[in-house]
Amino acid sequence: MKENSRLKNELNNELWPESLSGLKSDEINSKIYKEFKVYFENETNLKLTVNTGFLIYYYNAFCRDYKNSIFEAFLLTIIEIYRAAKHKNQTECISFLQTHEPTISQAFRNTTAVVHTEQHKDIIRLNFYAKVCFRELGDFIEGSFKPFIKELLGLHLLNKKTCPEVIEIISQISLGDAVATLVKAYEDLSILYKHALSGVTLNQWRNIANHNSYLVNENANKIICNYGSNDNKKSIALSREDLCRTYLAISKIQYLHQMAHAFFIADNINVMSENRPEVDISGDTAIMQTFESLASKGFKVFEYKKNESEYFLSVIDMESRGKEEIEQSLKEIVPIVFSLLRKLRLNVYNTENIPVFEIKNSHEHVD
Repeated sequence: MKENSRLKNELNNELWPESLSGLKSDEINSKIYKEFKVYFENETNLKLTVNTGFLIYYYNAFCRDYKNSIFEAFLLTIIEIYRAAKHKNQTECISFLQTHEPTISQAFRNTTAVVHTEQHKDIIRLNFYAKVCFRELGDFIEGSFKPFIKELLGLHLLNKKTCPEVIEIISQISLGDAVATLVKAYEDLSILYKHALSGVTLNQWRNIANHNSYLVNENANKIICNYGSNDNKKSIALSREDLCRTYLAISKIQYLHQMAHAFFIADNINVMSENRPEVDISGDTAIMQTFESLASKGFKVFEYKKNESEYFLSVIDMESRGKEEIEQSLKEIVPIVFSLLRKLRLNVYNTENIPVFEIKNSHEHVD
């Protein structure tokens, strides 16, 4: 129960920030459309994606962490690599993405399981802090970031190779070689994969974390990280704050890749849906997308429970609409919600906390 309450609070904090307070769902959707228009080529698919609510979470994260920062321009840089592969050979590009999709889905699941370092700021001993942070950093780069790096490399290689050849290459290539190839091909990526990370490449941070290649000097309050090949050993000294900033930078850069992937898939959903393999999504991802769909129509979850066989959600209409308006808004999203959570009991309340509808396991409402 506590875990469900924690997840509900975290999602509501992300989906209902103060910056959007007082705005109706149509106004929010309009802001999202204008902000993300440059990242989509298919206007119809952008409108569809906005209206289903699947961009709210990305929009709030974008405004909070990327807008008007050095990272903002790189989102389009990454998307352009996807577009170039599609324009070169759409069939091969889509085939590659569909084949690679189970790996990407696992990366999404792994991301939800990673605990960011800010939650460990109360750990006093520097050696314990470093141990926890590096353990999670190694897992994050390996499980959540590497699949997107390899996907980007695969799209780049499609300029000269077929899909089966590319799949074979990226299944065997190391993270270091993948990063080096991308940096050589796209000079701007050296900023993301090295210069924004204290001059140490992404794969070297993974190696430092996974091989415990660091020493903690408690007296100097420094973490000495060692990296590089045997004939070119290097080191970097970090404070507690430096390590936290590096982790958060890696997290932000990974999320850029995640956004680029999600935007391109949504932009090309028509062709991506053809012969698409079945991919299971995690329970947390399904819940997040359900909260997003509800928020896109002005419904905020105030109670979330589940048992072994059924989900229970209670939502409040945040726009003080009449019963007919509420019903019309629900009709647009209930099919989506039930495709995500097939066994669901949804209770809808108005702003006076009076129940309006109860919906369960069908697209029809019960007064």
